[in-house]
Amino acid sequence: MSEPTTTANKQPEKSLDKQQRGQRSLIRTISFVAGLAVLVSLIACGIGVLNWLMLKKNVTDQRSLLTGQKSTFARIVTQQQQLQQQIKMNKQQMVQVLQHQQRDVGDGWKIAAAHYLVQLASYNVDIQHNPQLAVKLLEAAKQQLAGLVGADVVHAAQAITNDIAALNAVPKVNLADILQRFIALETQISEMKLAQIDTATTTTKPTAKPEQTQTTTQAKSAIDWRSGLQSTWRTLEKLVIVRHHQQPINPLLSPQQQFYLAQNLHLLLQQAQWAALNQQQAIYKQTIEQAEVLIKRYYAYKEPAAASVLQELTKLGDIDVNPSLPTLTSLKVIDRLLHSPNTNSDTSTNIST
Repeated sequence: MSEPTTTANKQPEKSLDKQQRGQRSLIRTISFVAGLAVLVSLIACGIGVLNWLMLKKNVTDQRSLLTGQKSTFARIVTQQQQLQQQIKMNKQQMVQVLQHQQRDVGDGWKIAAAHYLVQLASYNVDIQHNPQLAVKLLEAAKQQLAGLVGADVVHAAQAITNDIAALNAVPKVNLADILQRFIALETQISEMKLAQIDTATTTTKPTAKPEQTQTTTQAKSAIDWRSGLQSTWRTLEKLVIVRHHQQPINPLLSPQQQFYLAQNLHLLLQQAQWAALNQQQAIYKQTIEQAEVLIKRYYAYKEPAAASVLQELTKLGDIDVNPSLPTLTSLKVIDRLLHSPNTNSDTSTNIST
């Protein structure tokens, strides 16, 4: 009876051991799982800490990079502003240089034009002997210099002014009036009379009157042959009259010679007109004198027509058709101005017209 009781007691013990072993296995499993969970948590915490540290480092690096980028950007902005300022200054300087160059080119062109006009004026004075046109050219040259600045420009303008005054002081020759007076003289020449023998200026030997001579001859013819010879001689004196002139006279001219004489006078007057137009004073004077000599020799120069012509020729001969002209000093002055490197130097002096 005891063996079944023992066997029955052993069966609960075995089931108890199984339970205990199951509990211990469960506890070990739970412990393992808990440890594993703790380990996983620790690993996760470590990873989180590591990520946080890396993130913090990245943030720090980003901040440093951002700070560097900000400073770089600020430096770039500063450099850009400086570059823009430099570009603006360069642009202003370029504009000033271009304006200065344009002003220099404009001033140089005006000076060159004034130089050319003064050259033309000098040509008209020295070659063409035309002071009136030279004055107009000098005034145009002075107008070109108006508004320019510089001591040399002022000196050139003053030299031009002096030349204008000198040319205006030259006696003006009215060629149109001279030519008209010569044309009028050519018309008056045809109205002059040729010179005739002036009996008032001659002396004649007295001759006997015809009646008295005839009576004397008849009375003395009976005396002797000498009385007859004297009577014959007195008769011949009535046929041949001898006059003694106080000056020599020219023989009377034929109609053809009279025509040539008038044409010669016309040619002399035309030659005088040519000499007046070409400012040939010597030819002008000599031609008028030749015309006066011809008129006094072959024409009745005391008659009103010839006397009027001679008087007009004398007045025309007193005219100087080629008055002495001054030398233009402004040509050398403006020539130096044109080739001067300081032509456009800035001064406060202005040229006014």
